[in-house]
Parts: sequence; C-alpha cells; structure tokens
Amino acid sequence: MTLYFAVPNLQETCGSSRIPSGPPAHFFYEMTRTKRSPDRTRAGAPGAPATDAELQQQIESRVAAAEPDVEVLAVERAGSRRSPKLRVFLDRPGGVDLELCTRVTRHLGDLLADYAVEVSSPGPERPLTKLDHYRRHLGRRVRVRTHEAIDGRNDFKGELVGADAEGVSLAADWGMVRIPHERIRRSNLISPPAGGSRRPS
Repeated sequence: MTLYFAVPNLQETCGSSRIPSGPPAHFFYEMTRTKRSPDRTRAGAPGAPATDAELQQQIESRVAAAEPDVEVLAVERAGSRRSPKLRVFLDRPGGVDLELCTRVTRHLGDLLADYAVEVSSPGPERPLTKLDHYRRHLGRRVRVRTHEAIDGRNDFKGELVGADAEGVSLAADWGMVRIPHERIRRSNLISPPAGGSRRPS
C-alpha cells in the first residue's frame, strides 16, 4: 500500500502498520532535497563535500540525541551527482514503523539539506557496517563486496564464522576467506532461500 500526503516535497510509502527488525518488507520515507544555499556544500558545514564516514557520524549523532533507542545501521549514497540521495537504515528494539521514519527524516532535514533522503528499516538483507553487527549475526549467511579483489574475487557469499577488530571470516562453498575491514565496500545478510536449501556461493 502506498500513501501520499498533501505536503510539498514529501512522500511516504509503507507495507503495513508496524514491522519487527529484519522483515520481508520495510518502511520507506523520502524527503526531496531542498534548494542548495550558495555557501553550503556539505552536511552540516561549509567546505568540501562530507566523506562517507563524516556523514555517518553526523547522522548517528543527530539521531542519538533525538531518538536514543534508535540505531543507525548504515548510510548509503545513491542517486547522481546532480541529484544526490542518501539512504539511512534504522533499527530499534520492537521494530521500526512509519512514524519513526518520518520523525528521523525531519530530525535530519537541516543537516542533509543538499540531499534527497530515504529513511527505512533494513529489511531482510540488513546491512552490516560495524564489528558488533558481524558478531551479532555469526552463523548467518552474508554477502561481502570488497574495494579490491581478494584471490581474484571481490564479491563473496558464505557463512559468517568469525569477526574481530581486524576483519571477518567467511566459510564459502569453495573454501575459507578472511576479509580485512578496510577492504570491505559493502556487506549484508542474505535472506534464507525458500525451503531452506543452500545456494552455492
């Protein structure tokens, strides 16, 4: 079901009234970016564009101050250079609902005035961006993509069997692989296939 509200530049989309963490569907709230002011070229401060790490830190700080029980799982850049977009994935005990996505989007409105912003729950293939995320999901199947190839690959799927301060370890069908954190570009859980059968990596 899609709901459209008569508010300029805002669109809300939802699948149900409330969802737990890691559901098949997820809430989505989008705020279209506002007109860029001449002296503002980064989130929260003038100057060069913010790095991914700076954006994540700024967003985490803002959300923690306004919604202490909410965790920012990941912040991803999307869109084009002319129409930049940020996707912000949230989690909290008891689940993420549309009202929370709406509030967080508004909390971030002035901080991210140069971007269109999507705020949502993580869905079943939740992103993994921190050591605690990996440790929390040991034993699950994950997908990890790297900046540079490791043993001729830069896309890995397998069971997450280890995670420490240096990197993560995956057991794939073709063998074990160790991936340092600094080489990880993106990682996420893999949804269990229908019937519980194991897909080859």
